[in-house]
Amino acid sequence: MSEKDLFMYRTDRIYVNENHELYAYLDDFAHKAKCLHNAALFRVRNAFTAHNKTALTANEKEVQGELALLKGQKSYYVLGYGILLMCMTACSHADITMKTDKVEFVEFYLSGTEADEPILIDWGDGSVNEYAGGGKIEHKYAVQESYVIKITGKIRLLDCYNTRSYDCKLLSLDASGNTTLKVLKCDGTGVNSLNVANCTSLYELRCGSNNFTSLDVSKNPALEEVDCGGNKLIFLDVSKNLVLRELKCAANLLTSLDVSKIQTLELLWCFSNQLSILDVSNNKNLSDLDCRKNQLKNIDVRSNTKLNSLDCSENSLMELDIRRNPKLRHVHCSDNNLSASALNQIYENLPKPPAPYSAQDPLGLSTMVGSYTLDIRNNPGTVASNRDIAKNKGWEVWGYER
Repeated sequence: MSEKDLFMYRTDRIYVNENHELYAYLDDFAHKAKCLHNAALFRVRNAFTAHNKTALTANEKEVQGELALLKGQKSYYVLGYGILLMCMTACSHADITMKTDKVEFVEFYLSGTEADEPILIDWGDGSVNEYAGGGKIEHKYAVQESYVIKITGKIRLLDCYNTRSYDCKLLSLDASGNTTLKVLKCDGTGVNSLNVANCTSLYELRCGSNNFTSLDVSKNPALEEVDCGGNKLIFLDVSKNLVLRELKCAANLLTSLDVSKIQTLELLWCFSNQLSILDVSNNKNLSDLDCRKNQLKNIDVRSNTKLNSLDCSENSLMELDIRRNPKLRHVHCSDNNLSASALNQIYENLPKPPAPYSAQDPLGLSTMVGSYTLDIRNNPGTVASNRDIAKNKGWEVWGYER
């Protein structure tokens, strides 16, 4: 059954007075039609709910008995579970709708909320398939064309990440209103329109390296991880995502970003945008901040006492105060406007790595190359600064070699 087979007819309501000569005739037919409608629904509903069940209800047994009596007759036609599912949801919008680019083959991975959860896929070419629980799904088309794929069922995860393993080139993806979806991955599929509105259970969204210019996550309160980097976003509102732990929105066109309400934030990658201001003073749990390649003139990280990695390279900073960041292991501040005195102050404020094989470093990781790195290249004060201050503390300094 395809979209072409599902017709919608327009009806008009006409009120007939009980004194009209046709009233008794029409009333009798209306009553019989209503009874026929209820009888059909009774059989459809019980055939549907009996699918894959061992302990049947009395009503389900009755309908299964009727179906058994029909077997062997010339006009034996019984709707399968997949078609019943489509009939019961044909008038509602699919749980997930995807429009492909011109393709001959698509492949993606999905899973239902239960191991045997039935999932119905209308491939848009007249074919409909039912899958139990999901898994790796693939479909080959007879003609290379753009198709609308409709997925119906209680879906927990959809992964159409475009790699050699999964081949799924999309133009649009609409999962709006899907309350069971928890993980959605559509990185690199080429999608230019993504709708996840009211996906209230969604906690992981990976949609990087695509072509969309807007993304609305304001109605996804459960989101914990978002990767929307490498798109064309000029605005991103995360003020309603109060349990967000990771936000990767790098390589977009953002001129502002407000993360002040997200106290759970641990990782923020917002590099390669057009930010002139970035306030992370309320993000007390932040441990990884990458804000390089923006237009920042200052960055205040004094409140981020859990900060482990800071990359603020390729901005316009004239100073960097890291006195209150005792857990820092990586500081990259190359290509700024830092003078020799500003760099020397950074060296002085760098935390001293713990002694190897001590209680703070039982595995001796502090002695490994790359454990504590400082990048000071291409600053006005790089050459004149005394980088030995940092080296004597045990830091690996990338910059002018003397």
